[in-house]
Amino acid sequence: MTSLTTKATSPQISSTPTTDATPSMNRPPAAVDLFRTLELRTDIGVLYDDARCTVRDGFVAVENPQNPLHFGGNMLVFPGPPRDGDLERWLALWDETFGDRFDHRTFEWDTAGGEEGASAEFVDAGFDLHRTSILAASPRDIRLPEKDSSHVAVVEVDLAAAGDDVVALGLASDPAMAAREGVERHRECQRKQLARRRRAIEAGRGFWLGARAGDGTLTGALGLFDVGGGIARYQHVDTHPDWRRQGICSRLLYGAAQLGAERFDVDTLVIAADREYHALDLYRKAGFAERQLSAGLPACPRRPPWADVRARPANGG
Repeated sequence: MTSLTTKATSPQISSTPTTDATPSMNRPPAAVDLFRTLELRTDIGVLYDDARCTVRDGFVAVENPQNPLHFGGNMLVFPGPPRDGDLERWLALWDETFGDRFDHRTFEWDTAGGEEGASAEFVDAGFDLHRTSILAASPRDIRLPEKDSSHVAVVEVDLAAAGDDVVALGLASDPAMAAREGVERHRECQRKQLARRRRAIEAGRGFWLGARAGDGTLTGALGLFDVGGGIARYQHVDTHPDWRRQGICSRLLYGAAQLGAERFDVDTLVIAADREYHALDLYRKAGFAERQLSAGLPACPRRPPWADVRARPANGG
């Protein structure tokens, strides 16, 4: 099984701004080597040609120009968690880096132990603290579910033809996120995500699987994408609430693992889950094991915390 540490030594963050060369759908962006953690390396890896990473003095600015609504594609990444007083400083760095190009703010840090630092200051200002478990397995580790799920058919999903079904499933599967973000904004963000994923699939870098009931209803779906270095990342694992606890998600995970091993030169499958989300136990039972912990601070545009914070210049402290 591939080591879950980075395969190349992560370069030190330079004080000189430099921008990653233009990436391609035929390979992950070279910028993945800027990061140490499995989560960030695969988060950036699945962006392919949409990723733009600029090294700044003490942080990396990540942009996804094709989808300005994407929280995880437009963010500042720091070497470590926030310290006391960083709220104003990080907000000022955002303004200096991005101006008003985005209606959200996302801050992450490149550590693998779940460190949170002085995140409470951000939470008090309205940010969400996301605590994430990063799990991994080899394709042969993923187990078939014990529950009989033969009442649905697992098929490859054509995102061009069934994109609306996939977006609707995502909205139904995580209504809390859609409510926090705003339903129409969330829907548009997912449509833009699907456009990128379609390009990656057409380039042979991934696929989308779905579980359809006898009447054609899309009951569950997920994607798997090759990010290079023997690693593939699961994306948007969704099961409709009315179809949960029927072995559908586990069957999709297994099917994707087998198909991924067949199509890609991968020996490590990566999946991420909120540490308080019900799916975490399901992933463990399917054969995944926790490897790293991460934390980050996204802020939804429906309740912008930065509106009430008077940011001082970034060099002011």
